[in-house]
Amino acid sequence: MPFEFRTMINYRDLNKNWKPRIDAIISYLNESAILHSEMIGFNASYMLKNNCAWILNKFSIQLNDFPKFRDEVRIITWSREIHIIKAYRDFEIYAGQNFIGRASSLWVFTDLKTKKPRRIPVEVKNMYGEEKISCGINPDDINYNTDDFKKSEIREYTIRFTDIDTNGHMNNTAFFNLLENALLEKLGDFIVKSIKICFKNEVTHDKKTLNLGIKHEGENIYKFLFYKSDLIYAYGEAQICI
Repeated sequence: MPFEFRTMINYRDLNKNWKPRIDAIISYLNESAILHSEMIGFNASYMLKNNCAWILNKFSIQLNDFPKFRDEVRIITWSREIHIIKAYRDFEIYAGQNFIGRASSLWVFTDLKTKKPRRIPVEVKNMYGEEKISCGINPDDINYNTDDFKKSEIREYTIRFTDIDTNGHMNNTAFFNLLENALLEKLGDFIVKSIKICFKNEVTHDKKTLNLGIKHEGENIYKFLFYKSDLIYAYGEAQICI
């Protein structure tokens, strides 16, 4: 059954241009998914008792418009499909009554001790159910080519303890925050139209730093790569409007 979450764009969510930061919007999508999970019984106690968690693998968001300061944001989310070790979750995003965006995500059911994928128990599958309704975008529609980044702009960032979440790795919102930081530094102001991202490896605090490569592809498309040496943490592309 779809779950509805309501919140408000607060001052702490804004960037220097009075626009909501993309990591703030993603954090609200994450919160809607967490609250939905808690409602059906997949809460912190269940995860700790059964040494399991959902780890985000792929995510895609499209925004027709951006909410404004003090707008009420309404998010509707649901479990779309559940397979052997992975599950799809979709979202619709509203500012008041106006539909402004949609998102789709792919999550991997993971053993917290081994940090490896684990078969989804029937009990968990029954908790969530499957709506079999797509929001209209596919998180699997993302490709990576090493040639894309041979002439990219590169920035190095320090990994902070505050970037690390309860799973012991850098939270997905921290990636979006670093990406927006780099684009603001480069462009000054913009509006995000869409972002696709694939998370390949976890970033733990002992890595100390990571690199972000960005390459302009034309038509306001920017491809990006989070990496260190030969290890790729995440890659994707963002479409923006100046």
